[in-house]
Amino acid sequence: MQLTSSMTLSAAENFLRSVAAGKVGKLQIPTRAKYQAAGGEAAFVQALSTWANSAHPAELVSYAEGPADNVQIDRLVARLYGLVAVLVADSISSIRGPNLTELLQRAALARLAILQSESPEGGSRGPQLEIVCIDHLAKSYPRAFYAQDEEGMRQVKKLPAFNQFASAVVKELVPTELSHSVPAGFAHALGGALHELFRNTEEHGRVNDRGDVPAKSVRGFHARRHSVTPDTVAVLAAEAKPLSDYVARLRPARAGNRDIQLIELSVFDTGPGMAPSLSGRPLASINPDEELDLVRRCFRENVSRKSLSSAGLGLPTVIDLLRERGGFLRLRTGRLGLFCDLGLEDRKPFGEPPELRAWSGPEVELAPVAGTLFTLMFPLGI
Repeated sequence: MQLTSSMTLSAAENFLRSVAAGKVGKLQIPTRAKYQAAGGEAAFVQALSTWANSAHPAELVSYAEGPADNVQIDRLVARLYGLVAVLVADSISSIRGPNLTELLQRAALARLAILQSESPEGGSRGPQLEIVCIDHLAKSYPRAFYAQDEEGMRQVKKLPAFNQFASAVVKELVPTELSHSVPAGFAHALGGALHELFRNTEEHGRVNDRGDVPAKSVRGFHARRHSVTPDTVAVLAAEAKPLSDYVARLRPARAGNRDIQLIELSVFDTGPGMAPSLSGRPLASINPDEELDLVRRCFRENVSRKSLSSAGLGLPTVIDLLRERGGFLRLRTGRLGLFCDLGLEDRKPFGEPPELRAWSGPEVELAPVAGTLFTLMFPLGI
């Protein structure tokens, strides 16, 4: 199967349906991708992780001509989706046939080492930043998110460290001339949300819905500033009504500029998903209505199961700010794709959960996906 270079959310769902139907076989992956402005790349990271845990073996085909094709090799691992694809694949061949598994994995691990260092921005190109954990390769503890305790055990860092990291993310993504577009307190709120969401990947995202360690375990954070051109808007608007309604309201950050500046923040894992994590039961034993109810419960403040994403104040705080700033939330977990156009919600008491709605109509059945993906978006200039 040839993976599309247009990494839209709908394309990710089409790929997941092929995975669920067992129709993928060898997967040919593009070196370059486009149309990722609404969380498409993070969606493909989740989809590729789902594929790798269901394919036996997970065989990848690169567009590299052979071992000497450094341009194609470097370009592939320089992208988040390419890095993850290489590190979850069991074997990788070139488009001409020679085996590139060792060569590509070595290149991917070299970049991963930078992303897991004290200066992860050195491993990202352009206005983006990513932190990735590859648990099945024992690459689980990026220094930006983990520290050693007195006994030498690695633990997720405390909230102040995540607040500091969030401030660095905002500084990295937002140009100085648009810094006024970031609401006061946003970096602090983002730090709290990121701390809760990532801590949840540590405590619940390293097993599957049966309580077993998955063959391939990927966790991480992806932040990116997108310059959404009118052409991109047209493509996104054709994707799905939630996106078309959202992007139709967005305006350029500066007068005379046609492009929309959009900040994306995604957290992902390949764990059991929200409903199995809260209920302690496999997804197959949970009917769709119950799954939706369980996921909505996860957004309520002080939900009983320890350390779920809404157990503290971080996520409610950032959602409150995104309501003010015309933000957008997308969630993909289990058999559910949900969204909330936060800018359309009425002002609510703090901690009130967002009004999650189905991404697709009832006639569209989504394939099961590994883990949970949160994507938050907010425009600059509003």
